[in-house]
Order: sequence, then C-alpha cells, then structure tokens
Amino acid sequence: MAELKPEDRKILFQFFGGYFHQDIMLDHENYESIISEYILISSKSEKINLLEAMQRLHDSKIGEKKIERIICDEFGASVWPVKLRGRQWLAEMIGRLRTIEK
Repeated sequence: MAELKPEDRKILFQFFGGYFHQDIMLDHENYESIISEYILISSKSEKINLLEAMQRLHDSKIGEKKIERIICDEFGASVWPVKLRGRQWLAEMIGRLRTIEK
C-alpha cells in the first residue's frame, strides 16, 4: 500500500479546502458539480497530481474513520456527500479524474 507523501497533503488540502468549503453549496447543487468544475478549470498536470494523491490516500492503511477526519480536519472539507463514506467518496472522485488520463 502506498503511503501519503508530504506533497500529497498539500494537494489534497488545496482541493478539499478550496472546493469543499462551507459556502460552496451556494454555487453548486451537489458534490459532482464541484468536481466537474475542478476538472473543467484545472490543468491536466493538476488533475493528474490530485488523482495520484487521492489514490494514495484511498489505498493507504489509514482506517475509514481516520480518513474521514483527515479529509475534514486536516484537508479542510466542510461539505460531505451524505450517503458516502471516505473511501467511497475518494473512489468516486478518482473515477471521475481517471477520465482525463485518456
């Protein structure tokens, strides 16, 4: 299993803190539209870096509850999809980001 790198923490903080902050739902209906906006406005290298960082977090040995706390407390997410756990949410975002690799 891959370990989270220090640069991953910076990338994930910028993404979750920047795109999933408390006021984001004023401009978006759901988390899927937030990801769509990120994909639309970010460079390919930014998307690939985020994809790789998310994949390492998803594949890490970190427990489910701790992943959720890290996403909120360390990475600054204030918005969470109600029906998804941490790894499920990461997997969905990873799937969306994978489309840009092709």
